[in-house]
Amino acid sequence: MKKIIAFVAILFLTSTVMAAGTKEPTAPKTTKSKVTKTSTKKDVTASKCQATTLAGKPCSRNAANGGKYCTQHAKMKKKG
Repeated sequence: MKKIIAFVAILFLTSTVMAAGTKEPTAPKTTKSKVTKTSTKKDVTASKCQATTLAGKPCSRNAANGGKYCTQHAKMKKKG
């Protein structure tokens, strides 16, 4: 008998809470975001110049136009 009363009480409380508009928590809805491309230039990943300086350190400049060397070292490599 106690089990039946407890069951009925749970049903009553559940229906009362549901009628009040309270729902179980749900995962938030995900929306697809639109990504627009604003640049008209080619997307080139910037890489570092592969040359070494006279001091023996790697060049700190970015490589030009997707090549191996920066503009300064590219000129030097062409000369010799």
